[in-house]
Amino acid sequence: MDIVEFPSFSPHSRHLAYLAWRGGKMYVVVDGAEGRPFDESPFGVKSFDDARHLHTIVVRGGEFLLQEIEIGEGPVDTTTGPTR
Repeated sequence: MDIVEFPSFSPHSRHLAYLAWRGGKMYVVVDGAEGRPFDESPFGVKSFDDARHLHTIVVRGGEFLLQEIEIGEGPVDTTTGPTR
């Protein structure tokens, strides 16, 4: 990653999420798992609603999207939720 910013811990401090830049695209990274690329996160906002749900606002293709990531007990897949 070229730049890492806005680190955020889950309420029980078991998960770490942050925004990362690489090659002109941004990614949400949770526990080391990189999500789908997007153009920007205008507010840099990430919020753990609880220990299992992370939200961030991203822009992809000119469209604002609310990205929700569900976090399970195993490795996190930031495109679809936890992997089993």
